[in-house]
Amino acid sequence: MPKKKVFIIGAGPAGLSAAYELLSRTDEFNIALMDKSDCIGGLSKTVYYSGKPRATLGGHIFRPGNERFLAFSKKFLTFQGRPAIDDLLLDKNVKTVRGGADPQREDSVMLFRDGLSRFFRKGSLWDYPPTLHLRTVETLKITEAAFMGLSFAKARIMRKTPHTLEDFYINRYGKALYGEFYKDYLEKLYGVSASEILTDYDSRKFISLPEPGRIKAKEKELLTVVPEFREDLQFEEIYYPKFGAGQLWERVAEEVEKLGGRILKGCYAEKFICENSRIKTLIYTEGGVSGSMDADYIISSAPLGEFVPAVEDYKKPESVQRTAEKLQYRNFVGVNVLMKSLEAQNITGFPTLGNIIPDSLIYVFEPEINLCRIQVYNNLSPYMLNNPQRSVSLGLEYFCGGDDGFWNLNDGEIAEFAAAELASTGLIDRRKVLEMNVERAEKALPLYTGSYADISGLKTYLSGIENLCCVGRGGRHSQLDMEGAAQSGFEAADRIINSDLQG
Repeated sequence: MPKKKVFIIGAGPAGLSAAYELLSRTDEFNIALMDKSDCIGGLSKTVYYSGKPRATLGGHIFRPGNERFLAFSKKFLTFQGRPAIDDLLLDKNVKTVRGGADPQREDSVMLFRDGLSRFFRKGSLWDYPPTLHLRTVETLKITEAAFMGLSFAKARIMRKTPHTLEDFYINRYGKALYGEFYKDYLEKLYGVSASEILTDYDSRKFISLPEPGRIKAKEKELLTVVPEFREDLQFEEIYYPKFGAGQLWERVAEEVEKLGGRILKGCYAEKFICENSRIKTLIYTEGGVSGSMDADYIISSAPLGEFVPAVEDYKKPESVQRTAEKLQYRNFVGVNVLMKSLEAQNITGFPTLGNIIPDSLIYVFEPEINLCRIQVYNNLSPYMLNNPQRSVSLGLEYFCGGDDGFWNLNDGEIAEFAAAELASTGLIDRRKVLEMNVERAEKALPLYTGSYADISGLKTYLSGIENLCCVGRGGRHSQLDMEGAAQSGFEAADRIINSDLQG
């Protein structure tokens, strides 16, 4: 019996997860992944400079909790069994597993790390998410802190059904704390006021917003109203691949190919020809040459704003086409900065190489600064640097529209802009910058604005295509994190293997 043909659009977490699950659990399918870029990992890729891994496209942190994703990761990366280089140099007692890998000798390693997220505001680093303990009270002044505490208490007592993202955050934090910290940050992230982003709390679950809404699992409340007189930082246990988040997906891609799957880089799916409620033929371009292939199944992580217009189907309602064309997105710009040292002082008492600040992620809540977030790669994996004792590598994250001035700057102009902004915070000295590199990703962040209010009709139409699964951020038009994207790939494979789709 001939194998069924499965074409997967996108070689990111969703597409690769689906491909591996299908190939490793059954031999019934021929799998081909198509990605219009020449890289593996999509929005989670590791970026290489001079042939060495030094940055990731976004701030992807591996956390405990999703057992299926954790078990999946363990198939490709062995958890740390010996201390990493910074643990050895600092003589730290660290978590390891019996029989685990030695990161000093092996590369396919998942490291155990102490994760710390803080936010930068008014020249200081604050606990993230905001809490009203002693350090915050000292910085805010007692009257401001008291007002925020009362505002939070009022929000907890007088909850209202959230119709906008602003309502959601006010319910969670209170109007005063939302206005002080989150309001401007959300606007630079999404490009519009949070009061313009509509939401139906029950069905869209804005609790799964990208990192700004992610709360440590051990915290039972999002805000501590009574000041806590403590000076300890809120570290959490995280995992991180030795060479960045993209290393996992590179390993998955290797296994997919070993199992017989094909990964076609620089291959763009142009049209999907429907017949009798199924996608029958895929039209594609590879290396400037067009071709076509018949398909039994399609798994797509392409943005719906691109995918739906490419579906040629006489049954497609005009309203669905209009909705797809008016979906909105934010583009991502990442700037990797390699420097001699930071100006920010480590006053935490937590030991780090070079005594740099111990943060993994820093959210920038300064309204005058366009920068959204900073990754400190030294603290995620020291192996992302050639010399972690004498240099610091940062990942700066920006979000912008496709038609605004920032996106249209050339890479050199963006690098200079980013360096100036970062220097204005006092975290770095511009003169100590050694090298800067810029990465871009279009339509990286799907927005719940524009025609999103009408997306239910679009999704109903797509669900009627019998051999189609839409996955990932793009395919679901959802702000999924990396684990959520991979989970959507698992679910697509489950549906195909369990014959929930008609091939």
